[in-house]
Amino acid sequence: MTTTPVPFNAHVSQRVADAVRFPQKVFNERERTHLHRWAKRSGNRIVYSALGKIYVKEGDGEPRRLLNSNYLEYSPNFSLDGRQLTYVTWSDAEKGAVWIANADGTNARKITDKPDQYANPAFSPDGQKIAYLKGRGNVNHEEELVSESAFEIHYWDGAQSRYVMDLQSRGTNARMPILSFDPAGERIFFLESPPAPATPPGQPATIFSALSSVKISGDDYKRHVEARFATEIMPSPDHNWVFFKELHKLYLAPFPRTGKTLKMNSTETILPVKSISKNSGDWLTWSPDSKSVQWTLGENFYEQTLEQINRQLTKDEKPVEPKATRIGFEFESARPRGLVALTNARIVTMKGNEVIERGTILVEDNRIKAVGARVAIPATARRIDMTGKTITPGLIDVHAHMSYNTLDIIPEKQWPYWANLAYGVTTTHDPSAATQSVFAQSEMVKAGSMVGPRIFSTGYPVYGAESPEKAPVNNLEDARGHLARLKAVGAFSVKSYNQPRRNQRQQIIQAARELKMMVVPEGGSTYFYNMTHILDGHTGIEHAIPVAPLYKDAVTLFAKSRSGYTPTLIVGYGGIWGENYWYQKSNVWENEKLLRFTPRSTIDARSRRRVMTPDDDFYHFELAKSVRDVVRAGGKAQLGAHGQLQGLGAHWELWMLQQGGLTTLETLRAATLSGAEYLGLDREVGSIEVGKLADLMITDKNPLDNIQNSESISFVMMNGVLYDTRNMDEVYPQARPRGKFFWER
Repeated sequence: MTTTPVPFNAHVSQRVADAVRFPQKVFNERERTHLHRWAKRSGNRIVYSALGKIYVKEGDGEPRRLLNSNYLEYSPNFSLDGRQLTYVTWSDAEKGAVWIANADGTNARKITDKPDQYANPAFSPDGQKIAYLKGRGNVNHEEELVSESAFEIHYWDGAQSRYVMDLQSRGTNARMPILSFDPAGERIFFLESPPAPATPPGQPATIFSALSSVKISGDDYKRHVEARFATEIMPSPDHNWVFFKELHKLYLAPFPRTGKTLKMNSTETILPVKSISKNSGDWLTWSPDSKSVQWTLGENFYEQTLEQINRQLTKDEKPVEPKATRIGFEFESARPRGLVALTNARIVTMKGNEVIERGTILVEDNRIKAVGARVAIPATARRIDMTGKTITPGLIDVHAHMSYNTLDIIPEKQWPYWANLAYGVTTTHDPSAATQSVFAQSEMVKAGSMVGPRIFSTGYPVYGAESPEKAPVNNLEDARGHLARLKAVGAFSVKSYNQPRRNQRQQIIQAARELKMMVVPEGGSTYFYNMTHILDGHTGIEHAIPVAPLYKDAVTLFAKSRSGYTPTLIVGYGGIWGENYWYQKSNVWENEKLLRFTPRSTIDARSRRRVMTPDDDFYHFELAKSVRDVVRAGGKAQLGAHGQLQGLGAHWELWMLQQGGLTTLETLRAATLSGAEYLGLDREVGSIEVGKLADLMITDKNPLDNIQNSESISFVMMNGVLYDTRNMDEVYPQARPRGKFFWER
């Protein structure tokens, strides 16, 4: 049978909205905190954790450090009488502990004697006992914090700690088991996420959380409240009420003690449920006297009295805005001081096609002061000879998934951050991350209390699928609310994900324009979603368009819009992922440098038992050709390595972009300047120019000769600090070794 093409012309007119994009400020000499966790008031004191330390705001005073410890400090909680404080600490060397102190931070003493992973301590009403969560010892066996998926409940009786219950035996995960006592101090209450019961075919999954309790003796387990979409449920200290969050909104309901499990949600319950605030919030808690609810969002600590809420319940009065107390504060951004000249290097500046064959980069503090073949070097500057080396801008990974933390307890060293820096990645953007962790870590990197690339993120996606984290968007006001809550904690972008209707996605775009935010959607391997994303003006497309090749209509649409393309070829849709190609082509488990910054278990699990397939079965080649076509037609593509293999994965993505036919310079531009332009960061990063931040990747071999020379990194400079990537010891401004990772101890 033969086929004959039938020629035809189709005249199509489509309106393409301008892609939403706004310039962002990358570095400020002084920043403000936006992520404040475990905030709680007692009297005139509000305590909370920020920048990895516990802070207190007293009255109208400025927030200040409460404790004088060398540990990371988390989970502060007052006794009901306000006289005592309990909290947990973490040290990579010493592990975790539970502490008790006076409310003013004095007389701090450790109450646990076994180093482990601890979280969420809570006082009994009489202040004589403390319930807390304890890990199962994984961190003492060369495992990382995130390895714990379930915890044990323990309590301290004033003299010794006692075991209560193993949450894992109930199938409960460690998403957010906040602890509290009943008024008699005889039962410990906790939020759990038990396995959902089976549902009939075709019916939506029954996803739920439960407020449960157990006697301090460990028996008589009871489930009190079930809520399908609740992510926090906090009973009042007198146990007359429950304060809960459902689908990012806050509600109050009575807590009757009927002896039966109460099924509760915001719309279908036998109990009166009242909305607390039109805004969202986190870290739900109560005043010690049960007369007001408390929560946190962004810079503010909010309180609403029960009296006011009840008046609204009975008289349907106009809601009164909650009391807001600003607990955010300014901190000085970390940066080195001094002058350093990197001399005699080949410099690929990303200013057009400019390559300076034997040039100097002069860095003052954390910014580039001069660059060129003839640079006057002050006598006070330190000189570092880079003869034979090539300097490019630091890599920008716009689709990086790096670090997660169980119960929001963050270690001193996040190995994925170090691995990315060791491979030249100096700026990252995570388009789907745990909100409470990623923005806390971003601020810690800014403050210099944690080493890592620059961390930007959307936080958790504006998610449309059935999940406790679902973000319903039924109108423009809903969209504004979801974007505003994420902007409040530090986001300048959001991920629009699985919002099923096009008008919902358009409402998110409109809210983003109003709030000056960006929207990076994921089409979920659906071509028609991708095309409407482009038409409607999304900032870009995350993940590959699954159809290849792209024909002229799609290429032209993509190129002429201002939407960027992040193909993540490493997990490319439509065929075998590109990640598997590199496992097949190299013995990754023998990569000594990678193993210095990555637990061996992570490497072995991914690489030793590898998929083996003919080269022509790998689909990423075809996807990469479509990327080339979009770029050649005038569009922009950028690098996103999806966190598949931290650090080295970014280079695999770089090499795969080049396999589609881009030149080496076009490929390097996609990994640097194009990524900066995509995120609105190009005024300060992405190229080597005077005034920009000193984020640099330094290789022994020239990547312009062979793109795979990008892996020959010998130094990386991030924010003006120079590291030797063989071991990530700091070279400038100080010579100091990197401390040990947990698997090296």
